[in-house]
Amino acid sequence: TTLFRSINGNFLVVSGTANFEGTIKKDLTISAGATFDSPTGILKVEDATFVSGILKISTTTGSKSFVDVTINSGGVWNCTVAESLTISGNITNNGTFTANTGVYTFSGVGKTFSGTLSISTASVTGTYTNAATLTVGTALSGGGTFSQGSTGTLNIGATPANFSVATFNASAYGNTVNYNHVGAQNVRVPGDSAYHHLRLAGSGNKTLLGFTDINGDLTINSVLVANNFNITLGGNWLNTRTFTPGTNTVTFDGSAQSITKSGGETFNHLVLSGSGIKTLGSTIATNGNLTINSTLDVSFSNFGVTVKANWANNETFVQRKGTVTFNGSAAQTIGGTAITNFNNILQNNSSGVSLTHDQNLIDSLKISAGTFTTTGFNFTLISDVNKTARIAALPSGAN
Repeated sequence: TTLFRSINGNFLVVSGTANFEGTIKKDLTISAGATFDSPTGILKVEDATFVSGILKISTTTGSKSFVDVTINSGGVWNCTVAESLTISGNITNNGTFTANTGVYTFSGVGKTFSGTLSISTASVTGTYTNAATLTVGTALSGGGTFSQGSTGTLNIGATPANFSVATFNASAYGNTVNYNHVGAQNVRVPGDSAYHHLRLAGSGNKTLLGFTDINGDLTINSVLVANNFNITLGGNWLNTRTFTPGTNTVTFDGSAQSITKSGGETFNHLVLSGSGIKTLGSTIATNGNLTINSTLDVSFSNFGVTVKANWANNETFVQRKGTVTFNGSAAQTIGGTAITNFNNILQNNSSGVSLTHDQNLIDSLKISAGTFTTTGFNFTLISDVNKTARIAALPSGAN
């Protein structure tokens, strides 16, 4: 083991262990089987760092700074102490990267994260694009710009106060942002106005801070609190936990999309727009209005639809053998600009349901409470070789 001090050119560690303190004016290269250690003082590499062996930082004495950093397959970056350091270039990890808990400051302009990286505390003071699978456990801060690249996945475990990087962009096609703190988190509104894929995990509520536009999929493996802010979704909706809509509106505006939650999903207002078919992967219910501006298909599973306010179908409803339930407390309407072919209708609203457009019935209308009123519109009971639609026997008080 030899202690080296400042080097005016390149420094290549071929084998054994090299202890170093000072400045390397050009490249630092650590070959497979070799170890480079910074055990005593400052370390400044003014050009690129290539790690195929082991780079070890084992002291908090003196500053540490790098430009471009590449950890190759089989290479190891091992910070054994809570040392803070600065990286002003690109960083790529295809090996093993152990950052410890010090602050890693990224100060370059037009630089990139690549590979797989886990950093406890990151401060971005320059401009960086994440093309990596990057996990930030404690804080993502700084006055710079952090943008998701198209292949980037950001696992953000920071608390609301610590996810404070000045500019955060997340709309690049294909990228994923995953809020996975064990505890409450706020879901930021990106500076470029949209997420692509958004995932919510960990414990605690994940609370929206404003109107949220998601161009890809939304996956809820935690508790999403809409905080009364609207959501627009271009991909699929998958909820394995809890969605609290408040008074918001969720709009599906993509092409082919699905809505899935085991046990059924509840929205406030739900709007189905865009091209393609919106297919149910579970039952759905709305506390407010359901507006169909595209195609809603209950699927071959014949999932039910429950509406507590008004139904407006302006395009296509694929009813199959499903049931639509109207169970609000205030008077409800069934309308829109298109004729809906209902399979079954169940009315359980003592304030009544009335038509504002012609409608068709394939199987049965069952009125458990209240009055069903056609209000001068055609309500056609379809009869064909399969069956004849009917109005079920009315209980006392129903009309």
